[in-house]
Amino acid sequence: MIIELLFFFGVLSFAYGIYLVFAEMRFQGKYSAELKRTFSYEPTVSVIAPVKGPEKDLEDNIRGLLDQKYPKNKVQYIFVLDSKKDPAYSTIKKLVRRRAKIVIARRLPHCSGKISALLTGIKHAKNDVLVFLDTDGKPCKDWLRSLVGQLETADLTSGIRFYLPGTTLTSYIRSSWNSIGVSQIFSTWMFAWGVSMAIRKKTFYALNIPKHWSTSLSDDATLSLQVKKTNLKIQFAPKCVLFSHDKVKFHEFLEFSNRQMIILKSYFPKLHILSLRAMGSICFLILLGIVALFLSFYLPALLLLSIVPLYMLKEYIRFLGYKNNLKITGSAAKFAIAGLIAVWIFTYNCLQAVKRNTITWRGRTYVIHGPADIEIRNTV
Repeated sequence: MIIELLFFFGVLSFAYGIYLVFAEMRFQGKYSAELKRTFSYEPTVSVIAPVKGPEKDLEDNIRGLLDQKYPKNKVQYIFVLDSKKDPAYSTIKKLVRRRAKIVIARRLPHCSGKISALLTGIKHAKNDVLVFLDTDGKPCKDWLRSLVGQLETADLTSGIRFYLPGTTLTSYIRSSWNSIGVSQIFSTWMFAWGVSMAIRKKTFYALNIPKHWSTSLSDDATLSLQVKKTNLKIQFAPKCVLFSHDKVKFHEFLEFSNRQMIILKSYFPKLHILSLRAMGSICFLILLGIVALFLSFYLPALLLLSIVPLYMLKEYIRFLGYKNNLKITGSAAKFAIAGLIAVWIFTYNCLQAVKRNTITWRGRTYVIHGPADIEIRNTV
């Protein structure tokens, strides 16, 4: 009975691994095709960018933002800072001069600091489309055109953040971990990423987003939730990738990944469960394979552990796809190894989110009781 059960899970493991490989090949093909699309829709745009310094590569990122291939007379830039004492203030002032508006955020009591900044910036927005951007990544020259152009057929558009692998294993693990979320951009679970989002102003106010944001922690999750509730369309903009390559220590990455999963669980509990099942099942099959090997059931163990090389092959193909589509550099072999480690960390993050609802972010501690019910326990 035991060996039959192990054979069953072994075949399941092998089939799951094959599926993952072909699914990744299909994903990269679709991404490549999407990159070839062009856009002619050019509404007037207000770009709202919260800034908190000091940020690495801030000057280069801001220059990339101001140097967009979009009609200059149709773009309004609004930079929002906590105060004039912020280290980023002098940098922004020097770079933008008269090309943008710099405003100081009004801190609201029941939402995150980022949302306070966004709600402050929105009050100064004059144009038809609202664009929200994080400044810790550099946008390509076609970023704005791609992001806004897709609003011709969608209600909310979104780009992604891509953590570039550096010289350390941790940087490769973070890049692979983040790529698990990237794989959702063409799925029914698509949601906006706060790093880069666009929505028509009339839609934004019709959904009463300012009210929802005023008691929320996450800008992108809240916005995505309201858009999905009203059956509006979210569309991924393939050229809207903000690259980040800041150095990170493992404990910092673990804190970041736990925080992201706790937020995801609070806003999209079904997606959290799906993620736990998808990644947790891989861990389970590997552990079962080790047990089968220990019990000398070699053939079932071989089938069970086939998920390891197949998953690494999937990650290898993923990196080659990103190398071709996003022009990144690095080692596909290291990415494949890091990808297998990322599975275990992702599963750990999902389990942490089951028992935790408290996070610390940018000097504030938040207790998340629900999507629109957060408690701020201390402020720095």
